[in-house]
Amino acid sequence: MGWLGLGGPAWSISLGDPLPEWAKSVQVGRQRLRGVEHYQGQEQTRAYGNQAGRVFWIQIESSADLPPDPRQYLGEYQAFPAEVIQVVPLRAQRLRFRQGNRSAEWQVVGMSGHFEAEAFSYDLAPPELFRP
Repeated sequence: MGWLGLGGPAWSISLGDPLPEWAKSVQVGRQRLRGVEHYQGQEQTRAYGNQAGRVFWIQIESSADLPPDPRQYLGEYQAFPAEVIQVVPLRAQRLRFRQGNRSAEWQVVGMSGHFEAEAFSYDLAPPELFRP
């Protein structure tokens, strides 16, 4: 998997978006998923799609001074009521956005110069991800 984005317009992807046409089949744990990888500036972003080709999981690694902005990745979930799951001051934040039977989580861990973040949609994720 790999697409190197150099220059050009800003690339953005959020939960629920269609996977770009350059998505490749990749092994993630015990699962084969379709995904894309993109490098831009100080961020490396990976996005994985479900069988319908909609993004359910986004992983971000950033060497920026500030953490990634969840509004950039949560799509329509950002309008759902938010619940703070965990906060470690200056180190980590985990939020859950839930409305009805739809939910997503945003998690970011790190410090200035190195952040790891992810957005995950439980209702868009393939059910086999949750089987032992």
